Amino acid sequence: NYSLSFDGVDDYVNYGDVMDMNSSFSVGAWAYSNGGNGVILSKHLFDNDTNPPWGKYTGYALGNMGGEGLRLEIVNDHAGHGPGCPCGFRLSASTEPILNEWFHIVGVFESGQALKLYINGVEVSQTNTSEISINNIDAPFYIGALHSNYSEGSLVDAEWDGLIDEAFVIDRAISSEEIQNIYDNSSYLDDISNLKGYWNVNEGEGIALYDHSGNGNHGTIQGATWIENIEGCTDELAE
Repeated sequence: NYSLSFDGVDDYVNYGDVMDMNSSFSVGAWAYSNGGNGVILSKHLFDNDTNPPWGKYTGYALGNMGGEGLRLEIVNDHAGHGPGCPCGFRLSASTEPILNEWFHIVGVFESGQALKLYINGVEVSQTNTSEISINNIDAPFYIGALHSNYSEGSLVDAEWDGLIDEAFVIDRAISSEEIQNIYDNSSYLDDISNLKGYWNVNEGEGIALYDHSGNGNHGTIQGATWIENIEGCTDELAE
């Protein structure tokens, strides 16, 4: 078994413009953080061409962004300033960062109901909401970083410093029982319904990160390196 190691500077996996989620969805992964404010996975756009010079934010991200803790965050046409603003919405379900150990994280958006965060199979945060969707955006889906489109060009931001393994995207709100099953054994994802992307990160070599959902959403590794997982070992620097 393998995982991908990200340096927190310029490593990420680029999937192109896929994984728009218009209603309920769930995202998750196994992760190990060395610190910092990185993103585990995201489909996100900061559009400075709309509502200049403040821009607007749309999309979703799972990780530890902006020093606000581990969380699932969703935003839609969100801006604090500009004509007709404050506008849109920004929601999150969050908990304290977890450093220097492996953890399983799942974020669930249940349309019109709630945003939930699970750590190691247990719900740790819930934010109720009446919001029902986020818009499609012209931006790439990333593992290990956040995409922002400023007027001067495309940027990669909030790079993850640590390891990522067994990442997935499902276009429905999965149940707490399903989350526990995934935590207990990632092979549960092989037969789960509405699976849009599943990256088990077991290639061990090369620059492709293959999607095992059957949907062909393969990614290109930018700088991240392969690490062989040692059973029972929690030191990511061990050989």
